[in-house]
Amino acid sequence: MNWTAPAFVGIFISAAAYYFLKSGKLVRIWGKVSIIFLLASFIAAHIVVLLPDFYMGKGDYSVGWDRLARRVETLRKDLSEPYFICGYEYKTASLLAFYLKDHPETVSNTVIGRPGLQYDYWCDPDTLVGYNAIFVYDKRNKIKNPSELTDRFEKVEFDSALHIEKGGKEVTEFYIFRCYNYRGL
Repeated sequence: MNWTAPAFVGIFISAAAYYFLKSGKLVRIWGKVSIIFLLASFIAAHIVVLLPDFYMGKGDYSVGWDRLARRVETLRKDLSEPYFICGYEYKTASLLAFYLKDHPETVSNTVIGRPGLQYDYWCDPDTLVGYNAIFVYDKRNKIKNPSELTDRFEKVEFDSALHIEKGGKEVTEFYIFRCYNYRGL
């Protein structure tokens, strides 16, 4: 929803023109349309997502993170130190950092040699050599090549899949791996 934010600039200008200029039939029409659009957008963006069974399809990033965090917390207790938590793609890494109890530093695709947006600057993967990891990827962001994990770790074990539904329909599935002895890039 944040990607649409630049469109609101024009809508606010149209709404302001409607209220302050009140000149010309076309300006008044666009002003009214803008106000209706703003109200509809507000309702869609802030109220509809709160409905527990409102299904937004594969783009619904509002559900399942608390369940995933509980599962990762369980794995953290069993994994020997030192370890890191990796989410494939920046959303998974960021939302894990937010939902895990102690808000640990997480890493992203940079540990497997892929771009990780802001994560490219936050962690040097070579500082993690020898660490174990909990690696999570979201079915919506499929790993391009499964060997990306096995090439970077001495041992990779599939732990579990966590199926996420909303309104009785599948939103996604998280795949969780235990990875041992990170080799670096």
